[in-house]
Order: sequence, then structure tokens, then C-alpha cells
Amino acid sequence: MNLSVITYKVLFLLSFIMIMPNAFAQNYIDVFELESFSSNRMLKNSDDQIKLSSYNINTIVPLFNGNTSSVALSLNYDNIETIKKGDKYFKVFSFATNLVFSKSHNEYLTVRYIFMPKLLGNSSKTNTKVTQLGFATLANKILNETTNVSYGFVYNNQLFGPFIVPLFGYYTKQDLIEVNVLFPQNIDINYKLNPNIFFGLKFNGKMNSYALESNTLDLVQNTYLSVNENQIGTYLDYNYKNFHINFFGGYSFMSSYKIFSDLDRTDFSLFMLKFGDNRNQLNNDLKNGFVIKSSMYYRFYNN
Repeated sequence: MNLSVITYKVLFLLSFIMIMPNAFAQNYIDVFELESFSSNRMLKNSDDQIKLSSYNINTIVPLFNGNTSSVALSLNYDNIETIKKGDKYFKVFSFATNLVFSKSHNEYLTVRYIFMPKLLGNSSKTNTKVTQLGFATLANKILNETTNVSYGFVYNNQLFGPFIVPLFGYYTKQDLIEVNVLFPQNIDINYKLNPNIFFGLKFNGKMNSYALESNTLDLVQNTYLSVNENQIGTYLDYNYKNFHINFFGGYSFMSSYKIFSDLDRTDFSLFMLKFGDNRNQLNNDLKNGFVIKSSMYYRFYNN
């Protein structure tokens, strides 16, 4: 395959487009994002309050671009910390390096193949870090100048067992209203109030697992944390040139933070359906609660 020599700006744009599932019909891409949220939760079967906080960083490193294919590296750092009565309850992180190969079959259809190694760990210096391996494929089809659809799946060898999630994306923009969906992870509907301010309704979901310290909650065995965090609410987005600041307020529902033994796994999970799930939960789960979130990101406009 002959590789074309192109400018860094075009390479950056093409490499990012091949990762984002809804980047074809829209005329912009978000090339860097820093997001954090906080929430006060109560322990189930207890009056104890837990302060939950999290932040994540997303960015991309373009590698090269060819005539009909491209390669890029997507980087994501995710951190969760909980505090109970001034003391750490648990603190975990994950660092994902997604290698993305994109193939354009024609001017309307592009398919991405994503290799997803991930490092999981916690704040303990003596704890052995663990890795996860995952794979995803996502096809994006342009329907017209304002609308496209995406479909595919993601597989990950989570700490709780093999995990598959089907994906369906939809993007459209009509006048001042924009709809951006990647089900089951994200639903974003926003309205342009003026050139600098957007008002939106958003759902965001996350299912993940994290390695825990061996002495978490005074347990004498190796354990992992299984997280299911679902948030719905409204936001205001303010932009100055290419920089955006977003403030979100909402509620967490059907969320869980469950701890299990390393040896306690499911046979197989298909999104919310878990087969062979006879695990014994080792902690009191967290109740749902209100969420405050803020983010800052840089948006590149392809005008």
C-alpha cells in the first residue's frame, strides 16, 4: 500500500474521525477532553455516607494515514476514588491504549477495527497491576449530509468474565437541534441557544471492572470492583472559539459498585445479561444519588 504524505493537520483530522463513531455527518471533532464528576452516596443497609469522585482524560495520537486506511492511538485514563468518614474506601484506575485501524470501503462506508489493551490498578504500591484485552469493530454508514448510523460490538475480558456489548450509533443535525447517540453508552440531545451556548439532555453509562488492593475493606483475599454507573441529566455548554466548558447536573440510577473475589466470575455477559452468575458480593453497595459533572474539551471544526 502506498502511503500518501499529507499535512499534520489533515492527518490529525482523519485519524480522529476513524475512532469517533459519529464524526462523519457532523462538522467537528473533540480532540481532547478532561472530565470529572462527584456524588455523595449512601451505603445500602447503613447510614454511612460515601463521597464518590471520578475523572478521566481522553486524547488521541495519530500514527499514519494511507489512501483508504489509517492507524491511530487513542489514550484514556480513568480514575475512581471514594472517601468514607475522611478515610479512603477504595481508589482505582484504568489506563487504556486503543490501537485503531480504519478501512474505507467506499465514500459512504468505513469500518474500524480496534485493539484495546488496558492496565488496571490502584493506589497500593505493592499491589500487582493486571491487564485486560479487548477488541471492537464499528461500521459507520453515511445516509446523507446531516445523518449517519453506526453498528458493531465490543468484546472485553473483564475481571468478572468475558463481556460483549452490541453497539448502535445515530447522528443527525436539523437546524438548531443535534442528536448524537451511541447506544448503550451515550445519548446526547442539545439545542443551540446562541452561537456560544448549548442546552442539552444527556444520558451516559459505563460498565467496567477494576483491580482492588488485597486489604480493601479488611478483606483477606484478592478482589475486584465491578462498576455500573448510569447518569441522566441536563447540561449547559459554553464555547469560546475552539475551547468548550460543560456543566452537567443529574441523577445516577440503576448504578452499582460491587466487590467480588478474584476467583468469583461469571461464565459470560451480554451487556446487562450475565450467564452463570453465582458470585458472592463482599460489600454493601452504594445507593443512587445526584451527580455534578464538569468537563473541558478542545473542539476542532472542519469548516
